[in-house]
Amino acid sequence: MKTFSLRDLAAIQILGTRRNFRAASLELGISPPTLSHIIASVEEQIGIRLFNRTTRSVAPTEAGEMLIRHMSPALTTISDAFAIIEGLKNSAIGRLRLNASEVAAARLLPAIAKFMHLYPAIEVELASDGLLSDIVADGFDAGVRLAEAVPQDMVALSLSDDEQLIVVASPHYLDMYGTPSNPEKLCDHDCIVAKLPSGRAMAWEFQERDRTFTVSVNGRIQVGSVPLAYQAATLGLGIAYVSLAEARAALASGGLRQILIEWTPPFEGLRLYYPRQRHHSAAFRAFLEFLKHGRVKI
Repeated sequence: MKTFSLRDLAAIQILGTRRNFRAASLELGISPPTLSHIIASVEEQIGIRLFNRTTRSVAPTEAGEMLIRHMSPALTTISDAFAIIEGLKNSAIGRLRLNASEVAAARLLPAIAKFMHLYPAIEVELASDGLLSDIVADGFDAGVRLAEAVPQDMVALSLSDDEQLIVVASPHYLDMYGTPSNPEKLCDHDCIVAKLPSGRAMAWEFQERDRTFTVSVNGRIQVGSVPLAYQAATLGLGIAYVSLAEARAALASGGLRQILIEWTPPFEGLRLYYPRQRHHSAAFRAFLEFLKHGRVKI
C-alpha cells in the first residue's frame, strides 16, 4: 500500500478547491513549483492523472474528484484533532502557584476567589511566608510583595495604590503618657513590638526629607504579627507601627490616633512579579489577563 504525507493530501485537496496553482500555493505556504512537484509525484506513484492542467487553468480529473471527495472528511477530522490539541495547550486549566507575604496573601484572596469562580478548572496554591523566597527556584508562577522587595530582573504588575505604614496609639494611652514629638522620643514610650514570621522584629522606618532611618523600639509586649500589634494598640497597650489600610476604620471611629504623621509618608504598594520568560502556564496567563483587564486592586 502506497503511503502519502498529510502535506501531499492537503496539497491535492486545496488545489482541487482553488483550481489555481498560485492561490493554492499561497494557502499552503509553498511555492507554485513545489506544489506542482508534489502533485506530479503523487500522480506518478499511483499511476493516474489527478488534475488536467493548461497554461490558463487546472481542474481535477474524474479520479481527482473522487479522491478529494473521499479523503476530505478524513482530513477535516485530522485538522479538528490538532485544533483540540492546540486548545488544550492554551486552555485555562492546571495549577497556579503563588507566593506572598502573609498580609499580601490575605488581601489577594478575594481576587483569587473571583478568579476561581471564573475558571473552575484551575487549582490555586497560595503560599505565604515572611521570607523573600526565590520564586523561580521554588517553582512558583509569581510572587506578591511590596515594590521595594521585587527583584530587578522580574516583570512587575501593580496590584495596589501607594501603601503607608503609620504610628498609632489609643487616645487613652496618649492622654496618660503623652505624644512623642519625633521618632527618637519613642524610646521613652511603651511600643508594641511585632515579630515577623522569620522571628525578626519589624523595623520602624521613618523619613525626613530625603533621609530614611530606623528607630529601635522597646515595650512591655511583643506580638507575633502586625495585625496583633494593631489589636494591642486598640486595647491601650502602647504605640504600634501598622498599615494605614488596617488602621483606617479605628482612626475614623476615634479608637486610634495617628501620630508622627510627617515622618511616615506613603510608598509604592504591592506588586505581582514574575520572571521574564515566554512560556508561562495557561493557568498563569489566564490569571495575568484577569488582573490586567479587570484592573484588580487589593
